[in-house]
Amino acid sequence: MSSAGILVLSFLSFVIVVRCSESLGPIINTNTGKVLGKVIDVDDKRVEAYLGIPFGESPVGHLRFRAPVAKEPWEEILNGTFFGAGCYMIPDTAFGDFWGANMWNPTVPLHENCLNLNVWVPSPRPENAAVMIWIYGGSFYGGVSSLEVYDGRWLAAEEEVIVVSMNYRMGALGFLTLGDENAPGNQGLMDQALAFSMGTR
Repeated sequence: MSSAGILVLSFLSFVIVVRCSESLGPIINTNTGKVLGKVIDVDDKRVEAYLGIPFGESPVGHLRFRAPVAKEPWEEILNGTFFGAGCYMIPDTAFGDFWGANMWNPTVPLHENCLNLNVWVPSPRPENAAVMIWIYGGSFYGGVSSLEVYDGRWLAAEEEVIVVSMNYRMGALGFLTLGDENAPGNQGLMDQALAFSMGTR
């Protein structure tokens, strides 16, 4: 093959790679790795969403009932285009198949490996945008950050703030205490504190 042919092939390969990476979606750099997000149209505005970003190691095995451990960095690009698992909770079944009660029940799988957060960023990002961190209620036994009523895109678009929400351990997994390091108590609040430290970086 001639050098001109090789040059043309190289250029076409570059164009294909650039086009493919542009179609993937926005990518942000975090302290633990790169995250692929998605662009969402909100009325006449746009928001970038980065969902299901792990902020803590999976609290299973020897980490169950213990204080959370910050997530180790990852090498590849993390797919942040969908919500991560929610933490185990007690679903509301008192009213049967009533929408007003079901709207508070999770729409994602529940798992112990649930320490993840979501970020919505106005696009284009305003200079010195404020960061608002949202923590769902639920009396420490129910709740999940992926509920439709907690979708941060609306606040991000209308108020031009960066919105962060997170999952945290609830019930016994989040609040059992034995008075020692194996179950110090308030693990769920420690999850929130760790998410705060990650969500404001």
